[in-house]
Amino acid sequence: MAWQADKESRVDRSSKWFPYLALTALVLAELSASYETSMVFAALPTLLREFPDPIGVSWLVTGYLVGSAAFAAVCARLGDLYGRARILVIMLMLSAIGSAMAAWAPTLAWLIAGRALQGSAGAVLPLCFGLARLHLPAPMLPIAIGVLAGTASLGAGLGFLAGAIIVDHISWRWMFTLSFGLALAGAAIAACFFPLRGAGARPQGDLDVLGGILFVPGVVGILLAATDAFRWGVLDPRSLALGVAALGVLALWARYELRHPAPLIDIRLLARREILLANGVFSMCAFGAMQTTIIVTMLVQQPTWTLVGLGATATAAALVKFPAYAVGTVGSPFGGLLTSRIGGRGAAIWSASIMTGGLLALLADHSSIAILLAFGIVIQIGISMLYATVGNIIVLAAPTDRTSEAAGLSSVLRAIFQAIGSQVVLLTLASSTIALEAGGSPAYPDGRAYALALIIMAAAGVAAIAMAAALKKEAAAPRPAAA
Repeated sequence: MAWQADKESRVDRSSKWFPYLALTALVLAELSASYETSMVFAALPTLLREFPDPIGVSWLVTGYLVGSAAFAAVCARLGDLYGRARILVIMLMLSAIGSAMAAWAPTLAWLIAGRALQGSAGAVLPLCFGLARLHLPAPMLPIAIGVLAGTASLGAGLGFLAGAIIVDHISWRWMFTLSFGLALAGAAIAACFFPLRGAGARPQGDLDVLGGILFVPGVVGILLAATDAFRWGVLDPRSLALGVAALGVLALWARYELRHPAPLIDIRLLARREILLANGVFSMCAFGAMQTTIIVTMLVQQPTWTLVGLGATATAAALVKFPAYAVGTVGSPFGGLLTSRIGGRGAAIWSASIMTGGLLALLADHSSIAILLAFGIVIQIGISMLYATVGNIIVLAAPTDRTSEAAGLSSVLRAIFQAIGSQVVLLTLASSTIALEAGGSPAYPDGRAYALALIIMAAAGVAAIAMAAALKKEAAAPRPAAA
């Protein structure tokens, strides 16, 4: 017997305030999840001192992104099938467990495992998009998607700032203690506001468990191959074997999903031109511009004797980046408004152009905190506008019963490309270093390494503009409310 779609909540739906209350609940849930995205960035130098393994510590970023991709891929579709609110609460609870693991981690491996489980928060935004489409009136949806995307930016900024303050004044473990409490609070709010039963449509036939299982090792294998290529060499047989094996697993997964009657991750959604191009735009954004936090954090905290760094604290690095996240919170609703006025194509071109312009400016000059602050704001405005624009294009192009899945697929691709981008940027920064003494430790990236990393990021931005220009002019045109 098919389950009924979410049609009731614990708040009176007939009230004129219901859409705003529903949006507030979704914002609070996403805020608790997005905190975890960037809280660890400011702590990287501290964690490198405690765990002197640069490649291992880099997996505190990559492991979270891989977990985010896996959970977004599987759980967004489960939300469409079994109820988005129910899966939302489960994801936040898993995130809390991951935070607890990380807070009391005795080893780096245990800490990485906790961060990977924290990646369950990556499924929260696509689930919130699905709940927004379900509970909010159609005219309100573009702005609501923008608000939720802006919340992701604000939460990331608060996480970065809180993490920096905690690292400078108390133990880094308290970062994870705070995220534990926030995840529990987000789960409680969602559980109180939205119905947890009688939601979703039960899948036809067996649940596609194998499709979810095959996806994860393929992605992890590619990232491990990229990491090991730096350690062993690109042409080393071990690197090549791992990369080929990972691609083989992903090819097997794609073939299996294409032949499955009810795939857990329906890659056939990418056959829709608008969904494919919108995902391409945001994937390039994730690969390039979203690595700005790594660049800014390292530049601000790197010693001045390197002739590149600014020699400031982790808190100073966070204060440089936080205004960008805060302004980005406004940029996302503006991106949603722009989409509703000029369509997804025009909004995407403008957003990607602003983002890429900021990257090129940062490449030209990154010599002071004021410059990093100004150009960081420009880049984040472009990213936040693009977040809302792409979200609207995908939500409106997808079938209603697969909204969260389509948004989840977008989150998967974003997380994968952000993870690959972080590895590329970190490895690029490590490719040309300077130390106080030849062969000494620690070694820091030199000016050439930073320039090369920023060139790679800007090139990805140019690719995003090209893909945005290929979108149809009518992409994300507002739809009338259903009768």
